[in-house]
Amino acid sequence: MRIVLTLIKLRTSSPDTAPNLLLRNLNGKNLMEMAFVAIAYVAGAQVGFYLAFLHSQVSPVWPPEGISLALVLLRGFRIAPGVLLGAFSANYLNNPHLPTASLIACGNTASVLLAAYFIQKFNGTATPFNRVSRVLMFLTIGTMPGAAISAFVGVTSLLVFGFVSTTAYWQVVLTWWTGEMQGLIIVAPFIYTWAKLPQIRWTYDRSIEAPVLLTSLVALSYIVFRAGFDLTYLPIPFIIWAIFRFKMHGAVTAIIILSFTSTFYTIRQQGPFAIMRGDQLSINDSLLLLELYIGVFTIMTMVLSATIQEREEYLIAEQQLAATKAKGEFLATLSHEIRTPLNGVIGSTELLQGTKLSDDQSRYVETLSGTAKTLTGLVNSILDYSKLEAGKLRLEHIAFDLKAALDEIAHMFQPTVKKKDIQFTVQADNLPRAVIGDPLRLTQVLINLCGNAVKFTEKGGVTLSVEYANGACKFSVRDTGIGMSQGDLERLFQPFQQTRGETARKYGGTGLGLTISAQLTRLMGADIKVESEEGNGSVFSFELTLPAAATVETPGAQDDPKDGAFAQMYPAKILIVDDTEMNRMLLAAMLKNLGYGIVKEGEDGFAALHAIKHEPFDLVLLDVQMPGMDGFDVATQLRQETGQIPYLVAVTGNVDQESQDQYRQVMDDFLPKPFTIAMLCSVIKRAHQKKFHAANGMRQDADTEGGIHSA
Repeated sequence: MRIVLTLIKLRTSSPDTAPNLLLRNLNGKNLMEMAFVAIAYVAGAQVGFYLAFLHSQVSPVWPPEGISLALVLLRGFRIAPGVLLGAFSANYLNNPHLPTASLIACGNTASVLLAAYFIQKFNGTATPFNRVSRVLMFLTIGTMPGAAISAFVGVTSLLVFGFVSTTAYWQVVLTWWTGEMQGLIIVAPFIYTWAKLPQIRWTYDRSIEAPVLLTSLVALSYIVFRAGFDLTYLPIPFIIWAIFRFKMHGAVTAIIILSFTSTFYTIRQQGPFAIMRGDQLSINDSLLLLELYIGVFTIMTMVLSATIQEREEYLIAEQQLAATKAKGEFLATLSHEIRTPLNGVIGSTELLQGTKLSDDQSRYVETLSGTAKTLTGLVNSILDYSKLEAGKLRLEHIAFDLKAALDEIAHMFQPTVKKKDIQFTVQADNLPRAVIGDPLRLTQVLINLCGNAVKFTEKGGVTLSVEYANGACKFSVRDTGIGMSQGDLERLFQPFQQTRGETARKYGGTGLGLTISAQLTRLMGADIKVESEEGNGSVFSFELTLPAAATVETPGAQDDPKDGAFAQMYPAKILIVDDTEMNRMLLAAMLKNLGYGIVKEGEDGFAALHAIKHEPFDLVLLDVQMPGMDGFDVATQLRQETGQIPYLVAVTGNVDQESQDQYRQVMDDFLPKPFTIAMLCSVIKRAHQKKFHAANGMRQDADTEGGIHSA
């Protein structure tokens, strides 16, 4: 009894599978499950007692242990009282002696619970039969100790009360242990596999193949055990057939059929395992030898099935990895090809906004600029989703002003909320001067949540609140919008999904924003929680750890003039290298606006090398993807040559971190497309600062100077 009580006190890391659930949730459903387990145990025990030839309570085949183990793995430790009740009932009905029935029942229950405990301790919630290591653990640590405890407890109790002699003790222990092991390793996998593992996809071919295979196994068993010579290994090819075609389902089914038919023939003095003692058949010895045969087949079959399953999953993972890599390369190329024309549109509209325009022209240019920025946001969302899916998105950990970021978000939404005649409020008190985190990704999440709240709110308003205490920062976005039903909430974070079709048609959107926001917050160590009621608005919240910081990292070129005075503050001789005329024209126009009168241009890498070798330049804006010799090759060749090298800037639409790291190996800075005049000014200023430090003998590592500068 102490063994069972000890097992009840055990704790595992998962509360859903902990043995302490024995004492909880004793509701009607659980009581029915316990009753079912008890009945199943008693029914299985009748088969075992039918084969109890050595002793009336000791069988070399004990199915109820396997049945109970499978049910505990499937339903949890809360049904353990049913196992205890079933074991007691079965043993008491077979031999109405209360002390031995009680002790044997405790040993049987301990065997099942210990096996389930070890299996879940080593595997967690994972299935124990889809990895070779898990199968071997199940066949050894998972089953052997419990079966041994049950055998010693049971046989010792029989010995103490005079039901077993001391001379027969060890033979009875061996028979008991073997019987329990067979039940655990044969019956439990069969029930668990068919109840828990993904079911077979029954095609027309398999529907015909399955009965043929079953019939073949039964017929083979007849041939093996009725033939006059040894054919014990004849079933192996058919078992392999079952494994390859039906995976673990085929493996456990083939073993059950082989075990049942071989036992049937052996107790009838047929087959290679029928051992004669003089002119009498020793059925118990015959069954022990048979169970050794079945055990070898079981181990071979389950290990082979797990090996095949593991190999197939590895191949699938490799294919998915290759597909993800190909998708990443495709998206990178697509990003570059889309960002290049977008760069022309956004840059041109920015230049137009700096000229004298009529009211109508200003409205047209503003519309064009907004559309281009929306398309840029869509491209960024697709790329972010791809990087998150591939696990390649990396977070920054820098000091930033959280209050300023919140104010910027509020300012961003003012035109929209004013047009919709709703309120947008930011509630943020007791914030530190600066916190450490990723300002870009945090702002991205908040903008998405606030944008959705504003989009779906027609009356009332949106409140962005921030509560900060000891480094824990809770963000909440509350709206008085249309709200969501329970069904909407279940689909909320699925990619490319809107909660309802009519919502998508009315409000638009790609269905990617919330998916990306959820993955970004998870990457930052949090989960987005949602409370919503249809017609009564929604609340999105998450909590991050943002330690307080003493200083704030701020960009240095925000207050510089963006007109002709800029060139006077930061003089430089500049070379533009790009194979697209539109990009060269756009860069030249932006530089002219900043006061740089003479700017040299080159249309490929060879022209760039020729110009740099014959003229001294301070700054080279170098397109990365060009035919013949690209920007990376130009920079690599310049680094290999002696002489003064200008400040090299990679101009590209490939904005992922991996590409940036590659470019900075041979270049000084990075300018992503589409870029603005402000971003171009930042690059020029950093080039000027490096030139100034170099002139004063203070050479700096260019890799640590550059940063990510995006719109």
